[in-house]
Amino acid sequence: MKLAASAVSVACFSLAPVHADEIHTEGPVAGGGAQGIYVPVAPEQRAGMKALIVTGFGFNDMETFYPFYRFTEEGFDVTVASPEGGDIQGYGGHIMLDTKRLSEVDVTDYHILYLPGGRAPGTLRENDDVISAVKAFAETGRPIAAVCHGPQILVTAGLVKGVDIACFSGVGTEVEEAGGTYKDQPVAVHGQFITSRLPKDLPLQMRAIFEALDTDS
Repeated sequence: MKLAASAVSVACFSLAPVHADEIHTEGPVAGGGAQGIYVPVAPEQRAGMKALIVTGFGFNDMETFYPFYRFTEEGFDVTVASPEGGDIQGYGGHIMLDTKRLSEVDVTDYHILYLPGGRAPGTLRENDDVISAVKAFAETGRPIAAVCHGPQILVTAGLVKGVDIACFSGVGTEVEEAGGTYKDQPVAVHGQFITSRLPKDLPLQMRAIFEALDTDS
């Protein structure tokens, strides 16, 4: 996967610190692993693990590139997929080159599905291929992570009923109307779902993701 940044200025985000004790869990962690002290594993121990990021035009730059690089650093084979494939641009101006066409991806080959926010989810939730892919992945029981507006896709896919969801405050009403519980907290872990509100929550969210995956492996 090649990456490029345009000359367009990127919006600055507030990065007020959040703390590890702000990770809230409810119910079993994805895969049924025991909760407790998390001991990180070496990247080489994750050989063969695969992460799928699904997004589209208007993605939030930080919410897409941050997890992309963190998964890569931890030894994952990372695929970024979009409805049409090819180059896509975030609303902050950065470009993700050579994304795969989602219809050509077997989502069940992946260990984690990640849904960034931004303006993209508002369009992606209207795409049948996206909703079908998310539903198919959900049936595997493997972790699904989403941030900011990303949970809009989960709402449309009918996956939030009875689930605690952290998301952008403006999406909270949709979550509640769909039978979920909106959580204004950095990370909510509920079953297979690992969700967060804003870019500043990404470090804690990624920690929760790796904990869930390492526990399940």
